[in-house]
Amino acid sequence: NAGIKVATVAPKEGVPMYISGFSVPKNAPSKDGAYAWLNAMMAASAQENFAIDMGYNPTVTHAKVAPDLQARIGFSEEEQKRLVDLDYGYMGKNDIDFQDWWNKSFKG
Repeated sequence: NAGIKVATVAPKEGVPMYISGFSVPKNAPSKDGAYAWLNAMMAASAQENFAIDMGYNPTVTHAKVAPDLQARIGFSEEEQKRLVDLDYGYMGKNDIDFQDWWNKSFKG
């Protein structure tokens, strides 16, 4: 929270999901180390700190987030029903049109 007075909104049309993907490369020199890193990323304590430091809603259900922070970054059950996965193929094909719309609408 940078002290800026803004609030989030979940439109009835849907809310795009943000997903961070992590994986272990096939040729990883230390598979045990890679899995240890992944497990550390998914630990409740790491997820709690991601929420505090970056405003990311925890991935794991056993992470504890302060109620005031959860109110800012979390989703109600109704909002969760409106989460949508983006069609990245469509977005890629229409990227120029989206940029044109953005520039005309917001940059003037």
